[in-house]
Amino acid sequence: MFDTDSGPVSVPVFHVRNSCGDDIHEGDTITDFRGDHCEFVRVTRGTEYNGTAKVLVATRPDGFRMEYYATVFALTITTED
Repeated sequence: MFDTDSGPVSVPVFHVRNSCGDDIHEGDTITDFRGDHCEFVRVTRGTEYNGTAKVLVATRPDGFRMEYYATVFALTITTED
C-alpha cells in the first residue's frame, strides 16, 4: 500500500567519474582492476549507505549483468543535490 500523503518520492541523481576524472554514462566501457572491460549500466547504491557505492555492469556481449563495488572499476560516485 502506498502512502499518498507523503508527496513525491525523490530519486537520487548520481555523478560517476573514472580515475582519470572523465564522466561515465550508461553504455560507456569501463575497465576493472584486472584489465577486463565491461559496459556501465547504472549506480545501484550511492555512498550514503556505508560510504561505498555499487554499480551494475554488463559483463558479456549477451547482456549478462552483475553488481560490483565501484572501487573494482576505480569509479568515484557522488550524489547530486
